[in-house]
Formats: sequence, structure tokens, C-alpha cells
Amino acid sequence: MLKDSEQEVKSNGIRNVVEILPKLSPDLIQNTFLSTLNLLVMDPAVHVKIALASSITKVAPHVSSEQKLKKLLPLMQALLRDSVIEVKLEVIKNLGGFAKEIGPEATMKHIVPIILNTKNDTLWRCRLTVIEKMPEICESLGYEIFQEELGNFAFETINDHYCLIREQTIENVERFIEIFGYEKVKFKIESMFDKLIENSNYLFRVTALLAIQKLHKSLD
Repeated sequence: MLKDSEQEVKSNGIRNVVEILPKLSPDLIQNTFLSTLNLLVMDPAVHVKIALASSITKVAPHVSSEQKLKKLLPLMQALLRDSVIEVKLEVIKNLGGFAKEIGPEATMKHIVPIILNTKNDTLWRCRLTVIEKMPEICESLGYEIFQEELGNFAFETINDHYCLIREQTIENVERFIEIFGYEKVKFKIESMFDKLIENSNYLFRVTALLAIQKLHKSLD
């Protein structure tokens, strides 16, 4: 079914096979299923690639750590290079779950660079989707990696020219306070407010007021 000529059959086939993976032998998964997924990355049908992107994280628990990095990670990287934004967005939505599957060390090496590269993405929907996933990813990695690698990125998105991204960053700051505690993020919060207040563009000063309104209870 995964090699069917109709995209609807292949799309549903991907989702159905993922559901029955616990009943399949490791050899069947590795030698048949994973090799077929490699072919689907190049499928011309957008819906097939979206189905694949949404299923990779669900496949991860059923393969070895080595296969996650050698087989599944390249699939995600290939889909992130796809020209169709809906395919890229589906991969980004699943980065947090995949990061939990491969562990902090592999996430640092393979997932964090993907996240950091999105700050230069010209598509605001890609930037927004990554930002929406930041609390989940940072919580799974822990405070030390957040502080050293992702913290600056997570707060600098407050300076994005797109309103929804600034609003989502405020939501994220509230979550970071819940996850790590105010004392551990207070210097980044203070720096964030300083830059907003000093910005010559009044929209960013308005964002500072919105952030105060949203965060004041968390800052008590």
C-alpha cells in the first residue's frame, strides 16, 4: 500500500502502518518499512510527505537509537528542505517529540542547529512554529542547555517584526518561568524589557506593555 500509485492510499498507509508497528518484527521494520519511507520522501504528492513528516516521531520508539539517527533523522532533514511550507511545518511541529526520543546529546548535535537556523527563515510561519515548540524542547533538554544554547534565541524572538511571533514569545517567557523558575531567567527577562523599551519603533514599546500585562503575576 505504501507503494500504491494513489496518494490517498499511501498517506493513509503510512498512518496505518505506524499504528501496527508494535506488532511488527524489528527485522521487518528495519529492512522493509524504513527503506520504503526513504522512497516516500521524494514522493511528488504533498499529502504523502505531510503524512510522513507527522509519523516519524511515532516510528522512533520502535527502532534502535542508531536507526533513529541514521534512518529517521535524515528523513526529517530532507523534509525540512522541501519547497512546500506545509511539509516543513509538519516536521517542525514534531521536533520536540523527536528530541525526547533521541536524548539531549543527540538533540544538541542535530536538532538545536535546525532550531537556530530558523531565525533567518524568510517564512514567518516556520519561525512561529519553531517558537511555539520552544518551551517543550527546552524543558526536555534541561536548564543548562537552555542557558548555554537556546536561551538567547528563545528571548530574542521578541524582536521579530511579525506581531504573532512577539506575542508567542511572551507566552513562552511565562512558560519558562513556570519550568525553570523566575530566578533562573530573570536576567534574560530584564534584558528583553530593556531592548523593547529602548527600541525606536513604538510597536516594540507597545509589546513591552503587553508583556508586563501578561507576565506581572508570574514576576511577583
